Amino acid sequence: MSWGTDILNWARDQGPLANLLGIMSFMGAAGGTVYAVMKRRFQRDKLLLENAEARLTLKNEELAALRQERDQFKQYDPSIWLKSAEKERKDGNEEKAVAILRTSTMLVNDGLHETYLALARYHISIYPDQGETLQLQEAERVARIASLLRPDDSAVTLLLEEINETMVMENIHQGHYNPENLNFVAPDVGLYGGELGSYVVEQLLTLAHKHAVAGRYIFYERLAYRARCIELRESGKTSPLTLIARFTWAQALSLNGFFLPAITEIDSISPLLSNAEDADTQLAARHLRARILKNLGRYEEALREINSLLPIKERLSGTEHPETLAAHTLRAEILKSLERYEEALLEIDTLLPIRERISGAEHPDTLTARTLRAESMMDLGRPAEALREIDTLLPIRERVSGAEHPDTITTRYERASILDWIGHHEEALREIDTLLPIRERVSGAEHPSTLNERNLRVIILNALGRHEEALREIDSILPIWERVSGAEHPGTLIGRDLRARILDNLGRHEEALREIDTLLPIRERVSGAEHTRSIAARTLRAMILANLGR
Repeated sequence: MSWGTDILNWARDQGPLANLLGIMSFMGAAGGTVYAVMKRRFQRDKLLLENAEARLTLKNEELAALRQERDQFKQYDPSIWLKSAEKERKDGNEEKAVAILRTSTMLVNDGLHETYLALARYHISIYPDQGETLQLQEAERVARIASLLRPDDSAVTLLLEEINETMVMENIHQGHYNPENLNFVAPDVGLYGGELGSYVVEQLLTLAHKHAVAGRYIFYERLAYRARCIELRESGKTSPLTLIARFTWAQALSLNGFFLPAITEIDSISPLLSNAEDADTQLAARHLRARILKNLGRYEEALREINSLLPIKERLSGTEHPETLAAHTLRAEILKSLERYEEALLEIDTLLPIRERISGAEHPDTLTARTLRAESMMDLGRPAEALREIDTLLPIRERVSGAEHPDTITTRYERASILDWIGHHEEALREIDTLLPIRERVSGAEHPSTLNERNLRVIILNALGRHEEALREIDSILPIWERVSGAEHPGTLIGRDLRARILDNLGRHEEALREIDTLLPIRERVSGAEHTRSIAARTLRAMILANLGR
């Protein structure tokens, strides 16, 4: 029997009334439960409704705020300004139309100014990484817009000057800089001061001198040029400070390889200096003129100038004065250029002990004299001694002047030249390939020292049998030599001699002969028929003729 049958029997025993009461009791309990559930549901729905109403109220408030913000933004919308101004203009209210536009633009003026200023700075910050002048041009363009929006903002003025300086440096490194082009800089403004007067000129010259000592010759020239322009305008061409500023600029031009503008400037102030009371400036100008003549390859003129100057310096300053010793150093350099090597070495050997005693063994001028001594020993066929001297000298020069000082670079160039001389061509090439990018960055791509180092690279490539590469290199150098220094400068003539030798090595003997036949009369006229390079050119011509079977 199942439990279901037991329940039915029990219900029959209770009777109908008991069953009814049980059913009602069960329904009451069930109804209470349903009521409680429904009550909770109603409360929940009420809360949801209240939350929905609150959210709707918030949305309405946000919508109202957005409408208000939209209305505020309308005042910054140029199309709204133009429509409003056009409406007033059509109604005949021209002045009101102007007022609307002026007032409206003033609302955004400051924000636009800051934006363009920031954009210009970003372009400048990108430039060093990308190295594209387009970034500088764009920086200048947006900076000028910022300047128009707020002409009295000194931050924009300084930024434009920074851009100008950077563009000048770029032009110098690419060989596009003309130091006489006044468009490169306004003489009354600059990174180092905008106020005029003698005090500013003196400060510029002081700072220029610091750059010169550090070997930053490009900055030296820029500051000296500013000082010259300002003092010329403020005090005239004959004031003592003007003459000093002009002399300083000529010296800076010479250090940067701009020899023709430098000698033009010196020659223009020499008559004024002859009447000046400052004897030191007179002597310094004559010394500088001799050096420029030497750099131009006019060696005989340079020697006459320094020979006439030396007795005056010795009489006025003494035989051991640093300026007198500097004149002796220059005389040795000129003698070396004239291939009077024994005289040059004698001059430097007489000078060096005095220089070391007066200035110290590690003074930059002493180191320069030692470098010159090494060069003279190599010219006399003593390359091993020369290399020992250079190897001893180089770490001192790097410690005293810095690894990227022009004088240090020159010392490394001499080392590469000696290595090539003794047949260590691969080592010499590594040295010059390491050196050239530094020289180009420090002195510029078209500085005569850079071109000399590129000439040496051609010599080394030719010695290594890499004649095609050497020819491409010399063909790229020669037009620069001719433009920068002239067709008859020693550096240009060396380049043309190299080109003839390379063509002969490539078996292009007819071209080589035409090159040497054009070169030889110029070489003999400039250097003399008995000059070593004239003799070498005639020897090369004979070799080419032999190769042609003549």
